[in-house]
Amino acid sequence: MKQVSAKDGVFQAYNQIKKYAEEGLFRNNIFSTLQVFVISNEQTTRYFANALPKDIHKKFVFSWRTTDNRKVENLYEFVKQVLNIPDAHRLIVNYTIVSEDQFAYS
Repeated sequence: MKQVSAKDGVFQAYNQIKKYAEEGLFRNNIFSTLQVFVISNEQTTRYFANALPKDIHKKFVFSWRTTDNRKVENLYEFVKQVLNIPDAHRLIVNYTIVSEDQFAYS
């Protein structure tokens, strides 16, 4: 989470995550199980899917919307609506795509 006063808002956090991905910090360890990144400065909240560094683009960063199409900007409201159980489980189950190279063969 970045400060509300951050110059480029939530995209400072986005750039940091992209840098970590390029450095390989999310591969071949517990962090490789991350499906969704949430970036916020409390007042503005966005999310995007975990991907290979070459496939991480700002055009894939989204605002959450309610069923009546209202943007959810506040971090705490986002957590209540999206990251609660069972909604977080549904998000992962319904939108996760596992590729063959992610399977461990013995």
